[in-house]
Amino acid sequence: MKIHLTRKMFSAGSLPKPKPTQDISSLAERLDVLRLVFAAEHLSDLVSQSVKRDWNATQFLDELLRLEIERQEERRTAQSMRISQLPAARR
Repeated sequence: MKIHLTRKMFSAGSLPKPKPTQDISSLAERLDVLRLVFAAEHLSDLVSQSVKRDWNATQFLDELLRLEIERQEERRTAQSMRISQLPAARR
């Protein structure tokens, strides 16, 4: 669905528009709905870290997304290895 169509449906009342939130748990729920699991689980820690380090919104969002991408790539690699049925490397 195109974003402009979605916005028209919000304004017409056809779709329920999510209310803005300042609550971390509500933001974590939204991240979870988007399947950003790592970001949802670690949002509170990242917010605390961003306050301590005086990050702006862009820096915070960049770090949140960077960490989520790393975790998704780790899971994808692990799943690919399981599916391939290659013998595990010796350590």
